[in-house]
Amino acid sequence: MTPMEPKPLEARLTARQWNVYRAVVNAGPEGIETDELFKKLPGAKSPVTLRSCVHAVNQIINPMCLRGRNGRYYLERVKWSTEGEENEVHG
Repeated sequence: MTPMEPKPLEARLTARQWNVYRAVVNAGPEGIETDELFKKLPGAKSPVTLRSCVHAVNQIINPMCLRGRNGRYYLERVKWSTEGEENEVHG
């Protein structure tokens, strides 16, 4: 009995989630504008749909996370506090 290999990230995300994740990662450190991100989500025109998708992606890619700020989305690393404090996010 050997430990199971984790599935590749692409296999754990839906097609829409994978498109969002890939678009943000490919944008690099400067991030991607929300309007550009919507163009990569066929059929999704609601900000709620985008936020729901980002939330689902973040549940899978931890300790990395997608963050929206100033009309752009970025990939950031979550820095977990060792002193029992709330999670801090640093980019």
